[in-house]
Amino acid sequence: MHILMLIQDPRIKGPVPKHTPLLISGLETLGCSIATELWGRHTDDETLARKIIGRTRDIWRTRDRLRREQFDVMIVKTAHDWATLSRDILLLLATRHLRKQQTTILQFQGSVPDVLFEPGKRLFRFLSGLLIRLCDGALFLSSEEARLWQALCPEGHFRVVANPQRPVTAGADSGVDSLEAYRARWRIPSQAPVVLFASRVIADKGVFELLQAFHQLAPNVPLHLLIAGEGADAERLRSQINSLGLSQRVTLTGYLEGTDLASAFRIASVFALPTRCFEGFPTAISEAMREGLPIVTTATGGILEHLRDGENAIFVPKRDAERLAAAIRRLLESRELRETMSIKNKERVSRFDPLEVSSHYLEAVRDIVRSVNRNGADRIGSSA
Repeated sequence: MHILMLIQDPRIKGPVPKHTPLLISGLETLGCSIATELWGRHTDDETLARKIIGRTRDIWRTRDRLRREQFDVMIVKTAHDWATLSRDILLLLATRHLRKQQTTILQFQGSVPDVLFEPGKRLFRFLSGLLIRLCDGALFLSSEEARLWQALCPEGHFRVVANPQRPVTAGADSGVDSLEAYRARWRIPSQAPVVLFASRVIADKGVFELLQAFHQLAPNVPLHLLIAGEGADAERLRSQINSLGLSQRVTLTGYLEGTDLASAFRIASVFALPTRCFEGFPTAISEAMREGLPIVTTATGGILEHLRDGENAIFVPKRDAERLAAAIRRLLESRELRETMSIKNKERVSRFDPLEVSSHYLEAVRDIVRSVNRNGADRIGSSA
């Protein structure tokens, strides 16, 4: 199968540039030919003018590529908000006549189908439906996500996939001395258990509930909270940390990647992501599983699909700091539970092996092709 994949700029911070190369490599191993073009912002601080110029150039490059080369499938990796809706609709309209002989599939790295049916969302719902009608199918990270989109667009061709997680490699673990250096950098006492939050620092990810839960635990537990990430609410969170007198026990590291992020996971005793969002499946959770961390999170979207309560994670209600504190305390007080969850998570994360994920991904793409074109199987090619 010859695929044109529109991908995020690899310089952008976040999980997508991490797993996209793993997916492409896996698909190539399975016999696919993958070409890529950049789609979306090219820097983390684009101005409105740069966005307009950048997306116009992206569309022009994509149109030129489609004129010069025949593809079986075009996959657009995207998200789901006002900004991505407008840009994706323009892209699909601008390339419509060039895509008549191929299948066009959107891959949502995150969508908000739960808000589509809320009062006052008529325009957002209409544009979301228009986006689906301009393509041939879509890939989602959870069955619940696909089900809600199917309710919006009954005629849509939707399938569920996963994001690959890099496998554990020999010699990847940081040494004890190295981890102690990171503890010193982040002002963490050498024996203090660490609760790690690694995500965007915004209220919808539950970071303020986590801080409240930590505040409840702090007087009785020698605990440190490590918050890795950037976001619109970082300064408000910092202000609240100071007002609670927790500046010596909470560290905001900013955005981490590579060895720095891996060391944060290896220092931690518990990973907490009490998100309020409708989640596909957060990459940070699969990274925590890879490191064998017990997890505290909310039962939403793909989280509920991939994790088992009491086995891989403890589920807590959204916006409930008291239950969140109780779950963290339970894990800290039970070494046996932490070790059991560690084993289970290292076992379960194998389902995100790049080749296995890529194989399932390819079958989902082939299935959409068959669904929208009776001769789709002939277009796929025996090599795929």
